[in-house]
Amino acid sequence: MDIVTQSSDLDALFVNKLYRRSMKEFNISRTGNFFAVQSELHLSTSIPHIFCSFEHFRGLLPLECFEVLKESPSVLNLYMLIEGLLMLPYFSQEGLTPKMICEIEETRRQRSWSRISPDFFEHSHPYFKTTLESITKHSKDLISNDESIKRRGTVICPDKIERMSFRLKDLFLTPLSFYFYLEHPKTNHSCDLPGHCGFLLKSRPEMKSGQPFKFTVDLCVDEEEYPNGLHIHPKFVKAEKIHLVPLCSTIDGSQYFHASITWNEHGISRAFSDENSFPWWELGMSELDPFMDVFLTAFVTF
Repeated sequence: MDIVTQSSDLDALFVNKLYRRSMKEFNISRTGNFFAVQSELHLSTSIPHIFCSFEHFRGLLPLECFEVLKESPSVLNLYMLIEGLLMLPYFSQEGLTPKMICEIEETRRQRSWSRISPDFFEHSHPYFKTTLESITKHSKDLISNDESIKRRGTVICPDKIERMSFRLKDLFLTPLSFYFYLEHPKTNHSCDLPGHCGFLLKSRPEMKSGQPFKFTVDLCVDEEEYPNGLHIHPKFVKAEKIHLVPLCSTIDGSQYFHASITWNEHGISRAFSDENSFPWWELGMSELDPFMDVFLTAFVTF
């Protein structure tokens, strides 16, 4: 370490390149063909759980919607099912009955979904409190710390400055990268690669008529793009196992805006100004300040 510290900038650059080359060679030796793994995963690196259409479920009675959501191929995990129920005002007022919770538990088993992290129920918006509390009160088989875990990303801005939070508008206007530390249980805590286990997400804005609209997020499997000291295990960390929820800083404290990017085919459906000329965006069921601080939270299932 002292030799590296005292070396010239050129020497430091050489060491960095040597480190990345050794990482790649090490992965080749472990997988037999690291680039084949990358090629295999390339088609499935987009996070599939964002800006999904809820149109198929609109117009149904609450109990009809409950039944359709349980069976729908559009619902890919337990997080999506619960956020779909949060879209319905009826359940936000009445909550879910113990019988409905039992049916959700049976659906989880039949569809081989992982249980969800208890952290998903923290920092919830008051509008969703009744529904989420009914789940935590009656559920016996939906929540686990062993099958899903929360991780908060660090954003790498285009100027290479790293921050924990960012402005909401940046997601819709600027390409960003987020890295997350994650020691995946399936590595049996026996990873002998240098540095930390984790993953890197890259977001890209999608504009509509020159205005902010949506964004896409991809799981990066190219080790060359990873920050120094971070590496991914692509065999275990997969895009379909990552569920994203924005954690926003509001005057009432930090709040998850559940369903705001999961079930929202319209993206930013309206931009407007209030009586004080402050800008606001209508995003899903929420009206949000585009300059508010946001943390990108990933719920990773195993």
